Amino acid sequence: MDVPDTVTREEMRVVISELWKMVPHHRAELSPDYIWIRDIPEPWNTRFRKAHRGSTFTIMGTAYIRDWSKFLCLIRPSDPYW
Repeated sequence: MDVPDTVTREEMRVVISELWKMVPHHRAELSPDYIWIRDIPEPWNTRFRKAHRGSTFTIMGTAYIRDWSKFLCLIRPSDPYW
């Protein structure tokens, strides 16, 4: 999913909403909900990994949904990860 160099706030909301829907959410019986990092499309996958380096990634390649949600809420076109 490409995003143009200049985007409006509304366009950003659409991009974030699409990303949220694109990445499947998984429920585990005794742990918080999670996503597979491999399901995050590029370039967002690389940016998410950079932004959350040293965070709650598991050896299995998953991340908590709360971390994915925080990332989506904080991304801005001016960020170095953009």
